[in-house]
Amino acid sequence: MSDRAIFNYVNIYHITAVCETPLHIGSAEGDAGEILIHPVTREAFIQASGLAGSFREYADDLFGADICGKWFGSGNTEAENRTETGQEDCRSRIVFTDGIFEKNNFNLELRTRVRLDPVSGTTASAEVSGTGATSGQLLETEYISRGSQVSFDIYEYYKEPGEKRILPVCLAAMDRGNILIGGQLSNGCGQLKFTGLSRLSCDMTTGAGRKAWMNPEGAEWEDILPEIRGLDIPSANAWDLYMDVTFDHSVLVKGDAVDEDLIEQYTGQQFGSDNRAPDVMQLLDGNRNFVIPGSSLKGVFRSRMEMIASYKKLEKELMDLTFENRSKVFFYDALLENRMNLVVRNRIDKFTGGTRNTGLFKEAVNGGDTTFHIRLSKPASASGAESGWNESTSEQILALLLLTMRDCAIGAVNVGSGSGVGRGFMTVHRITVKDNGNTLAAVYPEENRVEDQNGLIAKCLRSIQQSEKH
Repeated sequence: MSDRAIFNYVNIYHITAVCETPLHIGSAEGDAGEILIHPVTREAFIQASGLAGSFREYADDLFGADICGKWFGSGNTEAENRTETGQEDCRSRIVFTDGIFEKNNFNLELRTRVRLDPVSGTTASAEVSGTGATSGQLLETEYISRGSQVSFDIYEYYKEPGEKRILPVCLAAMDRGNILIGGQLSNGCGQLKFTGLSRLSCDMTTGAGRKAWMNPEGAEWEDILPEIRGLDIPSANAWDLYMDVTFDHSVLVKGDAVDEDLIEQYTGQQFGSDNRAPDVMQLLDGNRNFVIPGSSLKGVFRSRMEMIASYKKLEKELMDLTFENRSKVFFYDALLENRMNLVVRNRIDKFTGGTRNTGLFKEAVNGGDTTFHIRLSKPASASGAESGWNESTSEQILALLLLTMRDCAIGAVNVGSGSGVGRGFMTVHRITVKDNGNTLAAVYPEENRVEDQNGLIAKCLRSIQQSEKH
């Protein structure tokens, strides 16, 4: 073993993973929220810098800046690094490759969404610069679909065999959904689940280790996925809220295309010259599942929460702190049952009260049961050093989320389009608050029953009552 060597050991990790939720790696090109495309292969990929940044952010929160800098690099020059930290090298000792998606297990999808007006709860509008016209604030974003498979490698360099390494903890955190990748995270994106994890350990002080380093394909790799999943690591510092619902009539979150084959499959109707296909249908994900996207739930909940916060005279900065920049609330996609009906409607002339010419249109709508899942981050520490995000503010946001769920239960809030024809309203069977899988409280609106043994719901509701200005 050389005392002058920067490192004597190298571990190479090969990771294969599946997208548990949609993934959005944004591109700087275009206006429609395109995903990042590799400049050579022209295929979607995850930049190594994006993976490294996500791992580093988690490590910095968990281990602190000094330990994180030791492994991920300090950013100083080598001379500055030796002076400030005593570390011989300022470069990262954990190196990532790009994430490459499998061509046969990869789907793309384009989702449209709109901004909501917080006062009316309907689609917002804004003036188009220089025209005097208004825009409905329609947004389009590309996503890599849930179920797509990706692989990447990580190289870990260290000097002493007994050195405490932080990468295994970070790997376990990603596998458990604590490290997210890409953008649109508050819309439930960016969660990966490992399908394979192998390690090649190279002792660079031996001939066999150097040979394995030079020829990794011919070396003996170790399956360490069970070992990583068995690590005792900090759980996600968050509350998980679940709301089990049944749509009373129907729901429609409009997609950007109509799949006639799928509609025929679920309704049994055949379309032709004498039977026109629907004009709109429920949004599909890349796997052709009917879905209410997390972005739609986020828009509905945020609009209602802002309304309640204004009524309760809470500071406007509370909502900005929660939703802007590094969002504290994450809304996940809700999958719908494969139940579909066709509805024919007429557009009415507002002046005559009669049917407009060419006003007949057809919609394919869904219904049935689903579960909404929302995750709310807790403050990183009891001191509330995270720019105002502390125990009090997090409890206030939890109270607003629960009150919005209550409003869903009493029919004051709907999801999707068509509220005027009774669409998107739901029966709420159960609301559950969990912490690391443990149920803290449950509400059963149909039975007018609350299970709140630890008093969490009562405490949160008191936090917004005390803030009212009299």
